[in-house]
Amino acid sequence: MRLKHKAWSRPYLEEHASTVYRTEEMLGEKGKTFLNASNVYLEIGTGKGDFIVTMGSRHPVARFVGIEKSTTALAICAKKVVEANLGNVILVNADAGKLLEALPANAFTAIFLNFSDPWPKKKHAKRRLTYDKMLSQYFRILKPNGLIYLKTDNVDLFSYSYENLLRFRYEISKKTDDYDGHDDFDAPTEYEKSFREQGIKINRLIAQKGTGTYETIPQSEKTI
Repeated sequence: MRLKHKAWSRPYLEEHASTVYRTEEMLGEKGKTFLNASNVYLEIGTGKGDFIVTMGSRHPVARFVGIEKSTTALAICAKKVVEANLGNVILVNADAGKLLEALPANAFTAIFLNFSDPWPKKKHAKRRLTYDKMLSQYFRILKPNGLIYLKTDNVDLFSYSYENLLRFRYEISKKTDDYDGHDDFDAPTEYEKSFREQGIKINRLIAQKGTGTYETIPQSEKTI
């Protein structure tokens, strides 16, 4: 569901520069400094922020980067981060598909894809966060043995993502179509809470970056 634009969103993001990085800052020295840590996690599509705020609070030594293209959603998320005084969480108002291309290689311990837009029509497949181009970028920016955590209520997207991850040299360590939410390194999103209240099952998998390098993926499978 698209959020109604809030007039205060953009000014709020601009007023909290220590929490919300501009794209050029994320790609510059400011971003490099934040990424210079042993455990840095990336959430693509932070929404209103329940997941990243909870994870940042529970794991103060780790660092978290949240990308969200909706200004209003990110402002709501940023407000939660600021109120929780989380110095280990930064946010970027950007299109992930464009930003990831410029992020450094081997930077992230794991990537979280929580209830991403399924883009169910075949003609829109290239917009899925588990489409070929995105999986290639994840492979590049993940550290050796890095992980992808994926949660969705959409069965078709789950099946598509599973098959594509295998094709792109990822190893599936866990996979379930009825996730109970009991994982110490996880937190519910706004959507997840709503789905559970409605009795809708949650699909979840954990994929690990395989051996080799991005360059070992066959040319026919690359889209960059």
